[in-house]
Amino acid sequence: MLDIVDSTNAEGRRIAAETHRPTWIQAGIQTAGRGRFNRPWLDARGNLAATLVMPIDENDIAPLRSFVAALALYDACRHLADGTSCFRLKWPNDLLLNRGKMAGILLESIGRGARRHLIAGFGVNLASAPMIIDRDVDAPPPVSLVGETGRLVTPDDFLPHLAMSFETREAQLKEAGFESLRQDWQEAADGIGDNVRVSVAGKAYRGKFEGISASGEAVLLMGSERIHLAAGDMIMDSENERAPCD
Repeated sequence: MLDIVDSTNAEGRRIAAETHRPTWIQAGIQTAGRGRFNRPWLDARGNLAATLVMPIDENDIAPLRSFVAALALYDACRHLADGTSCFRLKWPNDLLLNRGKMAGILLESIGRGARRHLIAGFGVNLASAPMIIDRDVDAPPPVSLVGETGRLVTPDDFLPHLAMSFETREAQLKEAGFESLRQDWQEAADGIGDNVRVSVAGKAYRGKFEGISASGEAVLLMGSERIHLAAGDMIMDSENERAPCD
């Protein structure tokens, strides 16, 4: 446990060469937290900032771990909220609570050959949600676990559940393959069957979100054409009728 660090992912990269088994890094606060596309990640004390550093085989397909991480986060949150709240997974790696963004995941793969490591960073709004001035008005607003459920869970209490869930989902990937994870992810996903907009490098794709492919890409039906997108920002069409949570 580190009190203050620039970024738990940055710390993960610094220690990776000496890390020979899965190792979690937790910080009280980050001074330079990052999200996807190098965006700043704003956190505060009482929220979880943690990174898993894990050696991976040279043949591992690291991007598939995004779905391991997302499902682990989903499982831990549902358990701690007694399964009563509306949690959904948003492609590629966000967790929604009651239609707001509660958590994000940043995955990186470093090294090569037998010295590869997965760096999986988790930012979870447990106690407070940041104010984001310039967010897309159609994007989910930030929310916190305590704000939406009234349940105050400390980072120290949350991390063991997340670590255990990650270990379980990692075993599922190794024993049953990605198809098993893909089905579970799609059951927990937000927006499948809905019209969406996906922004990739300044270009917007609009179509019906059909789910994810066998390699984890988002599948969009655009007219009569299906396209596969490996990365991007997905925003749900504001005209979609949102189904209630189970």
